[in-house]
Amino acid sequence: MWKYDAINEQSTISLHDCRITHIDEQNGNISFSFMDGFWIVETNAQNPFQKTLRTEDGAKLTLTNANCVMVVMEKKIIRWHDFWQKINGGEWQFECIHENYTAGQVKYDGWIWFKEKPCHRNSSLKLNYDDAIYQWNEIREDRP
Repeated sequence: MWKYDAINEQSTISLHDCRITHIDEQNGNISFSFMDGFWIVETNAQNPFQKTLRTEDGAKLTLTNANCVMVVMEKKIIRWHDFWQKINGGEWQFECIHENYTAGQVKYDGWIWFKEKPCHRNSSLKLNYDDAIYQWNEIREDRP
C-alpha cells in the first residue's frame, strides 16, 4: 500500500503542523494517519529534492509495541479510548506542534481541534513504543 517507509527517522521526518485524522490499534501497535501528510526534511535519504517538503495523499506513522501513557487537554486527563474514538469519529483532530522523543517514549504537544467553538485546546499525547515506522507514497515538490 505504501511506496516508501523509514524506521526511527525522527530526525528527518517532522510532524510539525500535521494533524492526526485517524488512529488504529492492532497487535500492540498504534498507527496514526495524517490525511494531509507529514514533512520529509532535506536530510532524509529518500528525499531527492534537497529541501523540506510535505508528502502527498496522506501518510502514516506506526509505533510498534506501543501504549498510551497519557492524553491531556487543558490540564485535564482524557481516557485513551475516548481520545481515539473522537478522532476516528471525525469530531476531533490532533495537530502536532512539538515532538520530544526519548528512549522508548514520545510526547507530542499540540492542539486538539474541534468542529465548533472553542476551535482548539492545548493538548499533549505521551506514548511508550519500540520503533517508529513512517510510511508515505510521494513527496510533493510544490509543497515546501
